[in-house]
Amino acid sequence: MSAKTTGALLALAIMLLSAVGSFVPTTNATYTAETIQSGGASFVNPVMQVWASDFNVFTSGAVSVNYVSSNAVTGERDFLGGLYTFAGTDNPVPSNLYQPNSTFAADGPLLTIPETLGGVAVFYNIPGVTSAHPLNLTGSIIANIYLQDIVSWNDPSILAINPYYTSSQLNYPIYPVYRTAGAGVNYQLSTFLARTSPSPTTGWNASGLGISTDIAFPSGADSLGVKETGASSASSIATVVAGQTGAIGYTDTYSATSEHLVVAPIENSAGKFVLPTVATIDEAALADASEVEADSTYSITNAPTPVGATVQSYPISTYTYLILWEDQTSQPVGYDLANFLWWVVTSGQQYGPALYYGELPAAVVRSDESLIASINYHGSPFITLASASVACAPGTVKVGLHTKCTVSVAGGVKGGVVEWSSNLAGTFSSSICTLNAKLRCSVTFTSGQAGSLSVLASYLESGGAAAFNGEATVTIDQKASRTTLVCPPFSAVIGATHTCTAAVIGYDPTGTISFSQSGSGTVTFSSATCTLAPLGGSETQSRCSVTATGATAGSVTIQASYSGDVNNGASSAHRAVSVKS
Repeated sequence: MSAKTTGALLALAIMLLSAVGSFVPTTNATYTAETIQSGGASFVNPVMQVWASDFNVFTSGAVSVNYVSSNAVTGERDFLGGLYTFAGTDNPVPSNLYQPNSTFAADGPLLTIPETLGGVAVFYNIPGVTSAHPLNLTGSIIANIYLQDIVSWNDPSILAINPYYTSSQLNYPIYPVYRTAGAGVNYQLSTFLARTSPSPTTGWNASGLGISTDIAFPSGADSLGVKETGASSASSIATVVAGQTGAIGYTDTYSATSEHLVVAPIENSAGKFVLPTVATIDEAALADASEVEADSTYSITNAPTPVGATVQSYPISTYTYLILWEDQTSQPVGYDLANFLWWVVTSGQQYGPALYYGELPAAVVRSDESLIASINYHGSPFITLASASVACAPGTVKVGLHTKCTVSVAGGVKGGVVEWSSNLAGTFSSSICTLNAKLRCSVTFTSGQAGSLSVLASYLESGGAAAFNGEATVTIDQKASRTTLVCPPFSAVIGATHTCTAAVIGYDPTGTISFSQSGSGTVTFSSATCTLAPLGGSETQSRCSVTATGATAGSVTIQASYSGDVNNGASSAHRAVSVKS
């Protein structure tokens, strides 16, 4: 991508997205004039420039974040050399991999913070193949192309999954183009190829190339005399592929989309061929969010599609990461850095989709917030995580009645708004409440369903992100029901009918009534059961009826039995009728 194109896109993004609204911290912040030096992976650079620009405006020009785009390895090297306060990388870095240099950091550990989501797009230059009918690829096919085992686009394995094309249409040699050493996309692609390689003895895993930012691609010519070509940047790999018929390459989704490259749908773990989009990348992140929450260095490559999702997961999806020391040597720089990173992983996420990045799942945001809250200067953290507690009284109520829930907030919060939600049906007196001077506020909840009720209070930052939650559990008991029964007429001859109507009074009673009889006489029911239908009234009622035809003379006691439902207990009623000969 040209510098002119990149600059125009970023300027447009800043202009449009800044209108959404800037982050307003929950505490009054004082920022000194500081420049945070950083750099590394080009993958994150487009959105990083937007974040840096908007945060500079928010701090009234006090804080500048200078991010130098290069590659993941260069960023890590310059960070370790003390040139950068933080570095961007596309490969997750375990906390024990690097030890702090006492010249530049007080003491470890290293923090790896996922800050946005993207994908690695595989693209090609094949005459006649356009975005309207892209060529499907699998992990094993991509591996065999870069291992020089597949050398032509009309290889049987490619034709088998692309019935739209004939062998003659794809009769072109393949020219593999790769990113040179240090690129984070190498790490992500090689992770995918390793995870989809069929066995340790065949394919990528048997090649010995492994998972790395520095892949030793074959240097010799393939069986058609074609040699693989290296490219040092996202723009150069796109240029090389565009200039060579039959070429294949890979790059980040921002570059692929903004350059309008013809991108391959890649087979995911469910066997579906999926293109890299914000939606498909988000699905991959949601599927593995709990793993990333537990370990910020967890790779989501080849993630499954979440159960019930309507969008498939893109298999070469990835987080991009920022690495930094937990202990900072400069109090003002560390303070500005912690606040910048907090803003990036919360309110700053809204800027990603317009630049083809996914948004962090809520679980990962929570994990990031904890990591950022550990950044400190001589043991004193720059950010104090707030907390919320919720209490509801009474703690046990019957369905249809209400409980009062109060949230109390603590930890560096001066005020704000709390949003309420529940896992069971019911209504809040208000969906939000505003914290008072004691950092408390209350609502009432009228239950609409029996069971174990969880009431959730989410503290909202200015940008709309749920900064933290508080929860309380309330037991919602069934309501005691009451069943009545009438069977007019009181007395009738054999063969005559009695209309038996049962009514259940409770909380929206549902279900069926079962009829039985006892006594010296007998009747024949038109049905052994009837289904309740709502009636309404001052108390919620439901009714249903059957007919009872006199069969033998005598006294008959007819009983109507209601077994109850999720909101109502069981009850019964009986009525005596006389059957005359």
